[in-house]
Amino acid sequence: MVRIPSVEFQGHAAIELVDAGTRMVLVHDVGPRIAAFGRADSESLLFWDSAGLHSRNDWKLYGGHRLWVTRPDADESEETYAPHNAEKTEAEHIVKVRGWLMAAGKQLAKPGD
Repeated sequence: MVRIPSVEFQGHAAIELVDAGTRMVLVHDVGPRIAAFGRADSESLLFWDSAGLHSRNDWKLYGGHRLWVTRPDADESEETYAPHNAEKTEAEHIVKVRGWLMAAGKQLAKPGD
């Protein structure tokens, strides 16, 4: 069984996954969001707005990468900017991240490879 440590990231409750030299921090008290991602020995590749400078009314950018499922073209609508500042609702202690491995727009592998 893999242990996933709870950590604090920029004042937010999070978990940290480190494997094969790659580090990912998932913030779960807002979002959820991938707050940091990259090599374990380097700075994150993702921007994080630790100063809180980027917001619109109740909506805050935070940074990182927001995890969400939506309809096509939702990024052009106001519903996309609904605040996700509320505390989390916890169901189970499961983290699953899947996606296509891409480099320079070329598919290298599909999930499960």
